[in-house]
Amino acid sequence: MNNSNYDLSHVEHLIKVLNSGIDFYGEAKSKLDNHELIRIFDQNLTEKHKAVTELQNYVMADKGE
Repeated sequence: MNNSNYDLSHVEHLIKVLNSGIDFYGEAKSKLDNHELIRIFDQNLTEKHKAVTELQNYVMADKGE
């Protein structure tokens, strides 16, 4: 049961969008030969993973997990 005072549906949607980006960059990176682009994609993946982790903490705390 969720007794939250907050509507985190937008945050949950953002997590889904970020996860889609993680899937995209991971798949695209595997097709690259350019080391500079691989580095940029790695940076994007790292930042998206960090954002998902932080946002999930808020959602889990709100749900009492």
